[in-house]
Amino acid sequence: MRYRSLHKEELEGVRDEFVQFLAANSITKEEWSSIKQDQPDAAQKMIDHFSEIFWDKVLENLAWAQIRQPKNFRIFQVKEKWEMIHLKISKDCPFDLTQKEHVQAIGSGAVDFSALGLEVFSGTKPLKKDRKTELFEMLESGAEPCTEATWLSWQGMVKNGLTK
Repeated sequence: MRYRSLHKEELEGVRDEFVQFLAANSITKEEWSSIKQDQPDAAQKMIDHFSEIFWDKVLENLAWAQIRQPKNFRIFQVKEKWEMIHLKISKDCPFDLTQKEHVQAIGSGAVDFSALGLEVFSGTKPLKKDRKTELFEMLESGAEPCTEATWLSWQGMVKNGLTK
C-alpha cells in the first residue's frame, strides 16, 4: 500500500464516500455485511483499496499544511518544491502560538517581537520523493492541512516585514 488504510473512525467520517465506492463496485449493504462477517480479509482489501483512492484524492487537492506548537509555528506549501515559514519564540513568556488570539496579535502588529524573542525563518527545498508521499508523511507526523489563504497571509506578513 502506498498510504495507510483508514482507521475505523476515519472511515465513519467518510461513510457516504465509502457507500458510493461500494455501489460503484456493485456491492449492496447486505453483501457488504456478509463480506465483513464471512470474508474479513476480502473486506480489509476493499477498505485498503478505498483508502488508497481516498488518500490519493485528498493529497491531490492539498498543497498547504501547518504544525502548531506553543513556541513554534511552521506552515508549508508543497507544490513543485517545499516552501516553509517558521516562527519560533525563544524567550520564556506566556505567548502561545497555538492560541488563535495570540496568532492574530502577530498578524495585527500588536506584539512586541523583541519581548518574545520571535525568530522568523523561511526557505525552500526540493522534494525528495513525489509530492503526495511527502505530504502524506508530513500529515502522519502531526501536520494538519490548512488553506491557501492561511499560507498567503503568513507569506504576506513575512514579506511585509514581520522579520524586522
